[in-house]
Amino acid sequence: MGSSLLPSSPQIMASRIAVVALLLAATAIASPALQANAAEVDHSKDPFDLFVFRSLWPGTVLGGRAAPSNQIINFTIHGLWASYWNASAPFFCSNEQLDLSQIKPLIPDMDILWPMLWVPDSSDSSNEAFWSHEFTKHGTCAMQMKQYDSQFKFFSKTLALKRATPMLQMLEDAGIVPSNEKTYSLEAMRQALAAHNYDGLFICQPPPAGATLSSQQLLSIELCMDKDTLAHITCPDSLHQQVDESGGCPKDSIWVPPIVYE
Repeated sequence: MGSSLLPSSPQIMASRIAVVALLLAATAIASPALQANAAEVDHSKDPFDLFVFRSLWPGTVLGGRAAPSNQIINFTIHGLWASYWNASAPFFCSNEQLDLSQIKPLIPDMDILWPMLWVPDSSDSSNEAFWSHEFTKHGTCAMQMKQYDSQFKFFSKTLALKRATPMLQMLEDAGIVPSNEKTYSLEAMRQALAAHNYDGLFICQPPPAGATLSSQQLLSIELCMDKDTLAHITCPDSLHQQVDESGGCPKDSIWVPPIVYE
């Protein structure tokens, strides 16, 4: 599964620290919230409370189809979503449309880290259409804060966050490896992330017809992030409850299907 291409366990913390530095440097003017004493900052007028960062497992999303690139070896990005503590979220916060010219330097990385993997169900199922949807629905809301007030900032910081959270490596460190023969418990997955100080929300879906196993497949992992720094924070109970009610994983027998390549 290409584990040798991922950072080793001792590198995860170093990677996280380095990317946090990159996230802060990516903005020409630092956020006042990062400069002022937290007790002196009034967050009552902030447009949202936190981010939910959702990553997708390609082996599940592809449903047995071959990955569009053999460089897709890890979780990919679904989106970075502005959210509220009560688990609701703002959507489509302006009429601004995606302008690919503003993010041109990022596109080679986005093709690998943020690809469209679902079965095409429309006339335009390109990566660009996927990015446009994520930007207009969620990115326009993130842009209400100075740290993310350009398309380049929003997408570059999301990519940096992806690199700082090697979730497949975290699972593999705990012996959870993609397989068509083994399944894993939800608690084992939670503990795998907890070993690296992450609190994850796990989403599963039924297997496709004719699949090797009948167990629920791991679809995605969500992490809650501080809206100012993109540092990991504990998800509120409301989000845990929302996941449990709408698409959470079973306690046992979770299948992590391998990514298929041509």
